[in-house]
Amino acid sequence: MPVIVMPLNLLTHQQSIRRNMTIHETHKHYFQVADLGDTDNDQDRSIVPSINSVLQNEGIDCVVDGDDMNPASFTVWTYSDRDTIQEILQKNEIDLED
Repeated sequence: MPVIVMPLNLLTHQQSIRRNMTIHETHKHYFQVADLGDTDNDQDRSIVPSINSVLQNEGIDCVVDGDDMNPASFTVWTYSDRDTIQEILQKNEIDLED
């Protein structure tokens, strides 16, 4: 049976790649709009497109998912932390529940 010997420089290169990799963790943030009547959506429309548009315009890479049972609730999947998302929403006059 032949013996496979890995070159030392290849092994070192693989180890250095692992050490220098940046790890991005996806975060799941749940929010609820304080007053759904403040938005310009009627009862048949979701707030999700509005929230997604605001976050995308601010440069946040995210996916916004609405809650089927509560039209004022939504979840944001993103690499950004909760405080960043909350600040952007408040800056764009979207009031959230505490």
